[in-house]
This record gives sequence, structure tokens and C-alpha cells, in this order.
Amino acid sequence: MPMKTLITVLLLGASLLGAGCSSNKAEEAFKLSPRSLKERQIESRRFDGIEQTRLLIACQALLQDMGFHTDEAESKVGLIVASADREAGSTGEVIGNLLLSNTPLISMLAMPFIKPNTWDKTQRVRASLIVTEIGTKAANTYIVRVTFQRLVWDNHEQLAKQEWLGDPALYQDFFSRLSKSVFLEAHEI
Repeated sequence: MPMKTLITVLLLGASLLGAGCSSNKAEEAFKLSPRSLKERQIESRRFDGIEQTRLLIACQALLQDMGFHTDEAESKVGLIVASADREAGSTGEVIGNLLLSNTPLISMLAMPFIKPNTWDKTQRVRASLIVTEIGTKAANTYIVRVTFQRLVWDNHEQLAKQEWLGDPALYQDFFSRLSKSVFLEAHEI
């Protein structure tokens, strides 16, 4: 068998093998894990009997009451993205880090675990909210899904952390307050 034909056969076989593997991974990518389903339940609530525009107004007003400013809003697709900037580091963290970095033995032992003279400085909490109409017999039925993320920068202005805020109490409080706001908005109070 000529070398050119052998290379062609090997490349064709490798591409077919790769295609078989990627299709399995693609199918897996669209399956929600039990963790994803639990997170989605925490992040979502159903609202009935209010127009989408009024629901979005209630959501945006609540986010503003919580100290967020709107970064993006697209009422046609029911999207609101908002953020709030906060201080991230605590005094104890700064002092502890300075003490560790200025004590030679402790600094040497802690070196693999911490970056000397580095502490969390600022954070941005982002809220991403989407309002989706669901097809039911009742008119004006929507699902509101909100997610909160936290981005933290250190004192060297480097992104140090990026995480989903998954505390169920945060979402319960948000939706409790939103329910009250929706009631007031629906009744034009």
C-alpha cells in the first residue's frame, strides 16, 4: 500500500473515531445534571395574572431597591442585567495577609497557599434576569429566572474569583420581595 493511501486511510479512520466520540459528548452537553435542576428550581418562580411589561417594571424596581444599577435591559425578550459594586476585603484579611508576608517562617510555609500581599479588594455582584412566557390556558403566565454571580478583584486589580451565588435564602428573599412588588404593580398601587 502506498504511503499516501495509508496516511489517507489513517486520517479517515481517526476522523471517524473522533466524530463518534464527539457525538456522545454533544448529547451529554444537553442533559441537565441533578445539580442543574436544583439550581434552576432555586432561581425560578412562576407569576400569573400580570402583563410582561408590568412584571419587568417590578423586577427592575426591586433590583434598584436592592442597590443594583441596570447594565442592560431588553423588554422584547424579557431580559434585565444589573450589577452592584461593593468592597470585598475585610480588615482581618488585609492584616492577616500583611502579617503572613512579613513573618519569614510563616511566609515560607504559607507561600504555596497564598499570594503574598494580596487580598480581595472590590467585587461586583451581577444579577441576570429573564422573564419567559409559558404556554398555559391562563393568560399572562410567566417564569422569572434570576441568577446572581460575584466577580472579585484583588488589590492588584486582577480578577481573583468568579462564582455563582447559590444561597437559597438569597433567592427566597428576592422572590418574596418580588411577589409583593408584583402585587402592587398588578393593582397599580
